[in-house]
Amino acid sequence: MDHAQFLAEFQKILENPVDGLKGSERLEDIGWDSLALMSFIAMVDEQLGRELSPRDVSRCETVDDLYQLATNGA
Repeated sequence: MDHAQFLAEFQKILENPVDGLKGSERLEDIGWDSLALMSFIAMVDEQLGRELSPRDVSRCETVDDLYQLATNGA
């Protein structure tokens, strides 16, 4: 999944979608909550076949942090 595809899929998760996500957005500024966190984990499992822990995801601060975690496990 490339960055643009990730942003498109991630935007579907947000309850109040932000138009034109770039990746540098801070999660706390875009409506990130526990439901979005669980939806993100499910999306990564379904789309990328990767299992992420809520603890690892909760350490992310930006959309790009989530992308890196989902695609590289960093």
